[in-house]
Amino acid sequence: MVSENTEILFLGSFFPNSRKEEIWRDSKGPMVISADTFQQALLSGWKELGTDMSVVTIPYVGSFPQRYKKWLFKSSTFQYCGKNSSCVGFVNLVYFKRYSIQYHATLYVKKWAKKTQGKKVIIVYSLLPFYLKAALSAKAIDRDIKIIVIALDLPEYFGETNRLIPAFISKSMINAVYAVYKNIDAYILLTKHMAVHLHLTTQPWILLEGIYNDSENKVVAKSEKKVLLYTGKLDSRFGLDVLLKAFGLMDQDYELWICGDGSMKSMIQAYAEKDRRIKFHGFLKREEVLALQRQVTLLINPRQPDSEYTKYSFPSKTMEYMASGTPTLMYHLAGIPPEYDEFLVYINGLSVEDMKDTIVDWCSKEQYELNEFGAKARQFILQNKNAKVQSKRILNFISTL
Repeated sequence: MVSENTEILFLGSFFPNSRKEEIWRDSKGPMVISADTFQQALLSGWKELGTDMSVVTIPYVGSFPQRYKKWLFKSSTFQYCGKNSSCVGFVNLVYFKRYSIQYHATLYVKKWAKKTQGKKVIIVYSLLPFYLKAALSAKAIDRDIKIIVIALDLPEYFGETNRLIPAFISKSMINAVYAVYKNIDAYILLTKHMAVHLHLTTQPWILLEGIYNDSENKVVAKSEKKVLLYTGKLDSRFGLDVLLKAFGLMDQDYELWICGDGSMKSMIQAYAEKDRRIKFHGFLKREEVLALQRQVTLLINPRQPDSEYTKYSFPSKTMEYMASGTPTLMYHLAGIPPEYDEFLVYINGLSVEDMKDTIVDWCSKEQYELNEFGAKARQFILQNKNAKVQSKRILNFISTL
């Protein structure tokens, strides 16, 4: 654990609980729920460990006017471990947004660095350049400050495309990341392949595939039907087209439920209109999604392993799915460590028929078999990847720097 004279600042982009309803109401497009869930779980773990730290968040909401109703995101305060913490505001206009976030984050970080004594550590949740530059500005106040970045995505693969440079992020932003990333003191990575890609030969790093917070876990009765469920972003990269085609080959005994939002929403709605067995639930609150995951027969992540970016991806839904106690079907992605293999059902083969055959095979099993398999996966996550365990690993890592 970190020493008592170590001061920690967490610079995040999560939604404070006191403002979630507001952000939900004002958002006009898909929200990045997985990032918020990850950060909230980390904070929950540190709180359980009694870690004294400063917390500041600049929520990464959609930009006005296309994806958010307000051009100005206002500042506010919230409580973390009994301390006043800051939710920093910014001008939420396309293009200007990144500079506003960097400016206001830099002001906060420098103020914290000036007033804080002892060993200082800043943990940054993001590889976005405006968050990185804000954190690195603290070194102008104290060059001994350690900057640790939680990198869950590489900048080339932020977007919803297979091109090297996603449509919504410019080449200049990607270059900005690689212009400063060597100045980061240490990294917390999603997969081991990220370390190779980032050429981390001297900078220390640890592998943290994800984190699961079990605080919202509830018992839900199983559906009597054979139901397959996908929850998450409706992204063209994630194999949803293959899933829809595979489901079309299955008989009338099955239902496919889909929850989420994204670019494939219209396509999925069109499939649902043609096939009444497909139920599109749209974008639901997290507690509603978790309840559905416990209710169905099987959970599926159809993301295929033939894309380069899957080496740098540990899908956040993997832990969430496993913790539900419902068996999880997915492909064997390069970013999944071997310790997960016995708790996941891997789809062998990339064809539509291969996916269909795996689904039918597992749906034909007795419910007690499915329950036993799901229970073992759930226990693995709750024991080894819970918020307290993963948050403590980060603190132990900090103590070695």
